Amino acid sequence: MALHCPMAMGLNKDHKVTNNVSKPRHSHHHGCLTKHTKFMRDMIWDVCGFAPYKWHAMELLKVSKDKWALKFIKERVRTHIQAKRKREELSDILATMRKAIQERLNPLPCPLPEINSLPPPKKRKYTPLSPDSIKGQLILKDKFIIQSAADIRKKLQKLALGPEQSLESSLNLATSVFIIKTRRNRLKGT
Repeated sequence: MALHCPMAMGLNKDHKVTNNVSKPRHSHHHGCLTKHTKFMRDMIWDVCGFAPYKWHAMELLKVSKDKWALKFIKERVRTHIQAKRKREELSDILATMRKAIQERLNPLPCPLPEINSLPPPKKRKYTPLSPDSIKGQLILKDKFIIQSAADIRKKLQKLALGPEQSLESSLNLATSVFIIKTRRNRLKGT
């Protein structure tokens, strides 16, 4: 059994004193992130975006090539620990991007019943033209032909229609061109 009295030998020998508490040295702050540094890095990232090597590493992470991404990042940042840290940072960024896209695609239903029970907005009338009248039909056909003139001209040149064709046949052709173009745009969009 050990003695609890001060002794002149062993591990607890010498005169008992309290340690001086000194202010931490400035060199101990090396590597700590300050508010100003964080602000400046965030601002630069907002303006410039990701570096090209980070985009490449994120593409590797998207296809589950974690080991290749680590090797690639290690070539750029030179140490294994920093490369692992950067890989985790980029995978977290990818996860937040996926989460944001998912939230954008599947928005939460509105919790307020007042907004859901609002009547639909009234239809606005932008033009005094009536498509039922003959004058309105002629003006609308003219506007339609003017707006899609480039597409109609190309199609007419392909079909080599001459001036002997009637306005009705060229209008039917223009309508079919417009419908085909909208279908192609819808297919490209999906």
